[in-house]
Formats: sequence, structure tokens, C-alpha cells
Amino acid sequence: MKTIITGYLLLMCFLGCKKTPTLQTKELNSSVEKRENFIKKQDKFKFSVIVLNTDNDGRPSKLKIEVFKNNTPSQNIIFEPNFWIFTEENFKINQINYFKNGLKIQEGIENYHNLIIADFNFDNLEDFAILYDSGGNGGPVYSYYFQDKMGKFNLNDKFPLNQGPFPKNINNTNHTLTISLPISCCKIETTIFNLKENGEWEMISSKQEDLK
Repeated sequence: MKTIITGYLLLMCFLGCKKTPTLQTKELNSSVEKRENFIKKQDKFKFSVIVLNTDNDGRPSKLKIEVFKNNTPSQNIIFEPNFWIFTEENFKINQINYFKNGLKIQEGIENYHNLIIADFNFDNLEDFAILYDSGGNGGPVYSYYFQDKMGKFNLNDKFPLNQGPFPKNINNTNHTLTISLPISCCKIETTIFNLKENGEWEMISSKQEDLK
């Protein structure tokens, strides 16, 4: 009888000891997955802009955009703006990040940023816009750079806002960009662009209204 009980206890111990490492392995795998997700969330881009050349009035005519990923240099972009009101002496990059931070877009004709981080094509990757021209009554216009899957930024000649205004609304649910521009003295034109499933942009509405 003692032999049977002893054998039973040994069997239960063996099964119990065999089960414990399995639970530990699951916990370890879960820990690794969380760590990988944590690392991915830390992929942050920073941008530094250097003046390479100026025009006869001292305004930037050629810039170098240095891209840093996780504080490591990853790309240099040579950019030639059309017209900036800033001279080299008072040159300063004022940038803002609208990428997944819930900030309401605050760009305007008189108050605007010259480097803006956001997601313009709804792929959950950071893109950026840089001031192309300080503009006049219509406000500033921008060049738009899109991040690819390798983390590099490139222009897209099919993007409808190239060398155009910054959107007043970026709708991630409907995949639309809305721009609003003054027309002559007394009207404002609002246009909405939609990114279709095939990757093409379509203007879905445009209307003019009297300024209020």
C-alpha cells in the first residue's frame, strides 16, 4: 500500500513540475511581445534644418533637412524653397507635431509653422510638411514628404496638396483632407480630397461661401 501511495505522489509531483515551466514560458513569451511593442512605439523622428545657401536678400535658397530616428542620423534631404520671409540672421525652424497627439490643427495665414509632422496619407506613419513659400493673402504653401516602410521620406508627385496649403482638417476615419482658401476679397473656398482604396486622390467636393 505504501508503495502505491509513494508512486502516486511521485507521479503527481512529476506532472506538477512539468506544468510549471510551461506557465513560465508563456509568461516569458508575453514579456517579450510587450517589450517588442514597447520598442516599436519608441520609433520617433526628429528633424534639424540647416541653411546651405541664401539669395541676394539673405533668405534661404537651399536647405539641408537632417532626419534622426531614435536620435540616430538616418537621412539627409536637400530642399530648395521658393520664398521664405525669414533671413539667415533671424532664421528659425518652428515645428509642431500633429501625429496622433490629439492637437487641433492651428495653422493660419498669419500664424503658421514651417515644419509640420502629421500623417497625410493615413498609413499610421509619420510624414512631414516643410514650408515651400511664405505666400501672400492666400497663406503659406508647403512641400510634403511621406515616410515609406523603410523609414525614408520622399515626395509624392500625385499628392494633391504639393506646393499647396496645409489642410485645416485631417480626417483619419474618412481618409479626407480639407483645405480652405480665401477667394478675392469676400469669399472663401473649401475643398475636400479623399484618398481612395487604390491609393489615388479624388476631389469629392468644393464650394465657395461668403466670408462671415
